[in-house]
Amino acid sequence: MIKGLVYVSGLLTISHQSNYEGVVVCNQLSPTADITFNYNSIFLSISPSGFSAGTEMELVPGSWDRAAY
Repeated sequence: MIKGLVYVSGLLTISHQSNYEGVVVCNQLSPTADITFNYNSIFLSISPSGFSAGTEMELVPGSWDRAAY
């Protein structure tokens, strides 16, 4: 069993019987065996780093300097 968040930026090929608990994110899925997916909604409220929108950045007056390179 694979638990957690699985991220594949391209093609996810699954060639052996597999069980997933959590979330699978992929661009394309190519299964050639039986797969069981058990969704876990915990990732909706507690997103791993890189999978959530960040806060917007803004300049704070007097907080930056000009630098020579």
